[in-house]
Amino acid sequence: MDSFIWMNAFVCTAAGRPRLASIAVVITFPDMPLVITAQPGSKSWSMVHTDLNLSTNLPFNGRLYGMTQGNNQLVQVYPGTNNPASLAAAAAVIVVAQVPNGISNHLSNCVYYLVETMASMLLVVLHKNANKSATGFTLLAVDLRCGKLTPVTGLGGDKALFLGHDRCVSVSSKNLPSIVGNTIHFTMPGRNPKLATQCQLHNGVRPIRQPVRPYALADHLITNCHHREWTRGLMFHEFYYVPASWN
Repeated sequence: MDSFIWMNAFVCTAAGRPRLASIAVVITFPDMPLVITAQPGSKSWSMVHTDLNLSTNLPFNGRLYGMTQGNNQLVQVYPGTNNPASLAAAAAVIVVAQVPNGISNHLSNCVYYLVETMASMLLVVLHKNANKSATGFTLLAVDLRCGKLTPVTGLGGDKALFLGHDRCVSVSSKNLPSIVGNTIHFTMPGRNPKLATQCQLHNGVRPIRQPVRPYALADHLITNCHHREWTRGLMFHEFYYVPASWN
């Protein structure tokens, strides 16, 4: 059992300061509806939101965006206005766009991911069936100026997406022969396959052998999208479930 609180930190353009003149560190907490921030010279952290549950985050063009849990809204988390004139403006949440009707009949059957690709923002919707198995994806291009989400049918041919609960990345397959373009790599949230035991790496009490190396580039990329495993030096696909004695 972890004895510390997991958080995600992002660097944004500071509210109330001339653009690019200063930065702000913004922190969200996956398990708490809390967003805090601090700027250079601040003596303490300031609470920006105390009731904002986010399922995914993305820093983009100096601002922080996220998808709210329990509904289908894409919001600008920080700053709270496109032309911040004061620190107080950072506390307001701007609703950027609504997920179009018909994407899913039940919000619980969708998992949302935000990723930057080709200098634009993309909302990836993973669809699940009643058994929580993945059934497909919907890709929505985000137009921040017009507040629209437009369906797209591909990733530009050479792009590959790696989706995780901590971060998402887009890479080009042009100079990476082991990566196939126009593909999406992901893991199912909430699943607990106990892969470490199934691969006979761990007997439930202690490690019994080391995993097979070397790892493929795709292994490193998908693990990097799951920071909790990455910081422990573990490969996500082999250590999705890690008994406490491994730590």
